[in-house]
Amino acid sequence: MAKVMVVSEMTDSPKSAVDDLSAEDARNLRFLRRLVTTLTATMILGVLTIVVLLVMRLNAPAPVPAVAPASAPALALPPSLTLPEGEEALAVTQTPDALLVVTRSQLLLVYDASGTELRATVPIEARPAD
Repeated sequence: MAKVMVVSEMTDSPKSAVDDLSAEDARNLRFLRRLVTTLTATMILGVLTIVVLLVMRLNAPAPVPAVAPASAPALALPPSLTLPEGEEALAVTQTPDALLVVTRSQLLLVYDASGTELRATVPIEARPAD
């Protein structure tokens, strides 16, 4: 039978792995420790900044859409508009003194503001795509 003998060396001051390092290694280790601490603090501050900016942005009131000044009268479309025979409207727009209608057959119809009188018919020339 083999006897196992355990020998432990007890000293008053425990020896750490840092004590075995050379002076240059110890300086490098302290530098790395400071570098990691600084980078950690920088990342924490960056994340906090992003969170604060997001909260501020999401809690901001929605922008008010631009509208016509209160002094400008609202333009009202006529209840009906009679187009020439065979024409179909693609788009309608309004100015203070005219209604403009673009038709499927590439005509621009200009009506008076009430939509009762056809003032002009202007053909629209299609330009080839670039």
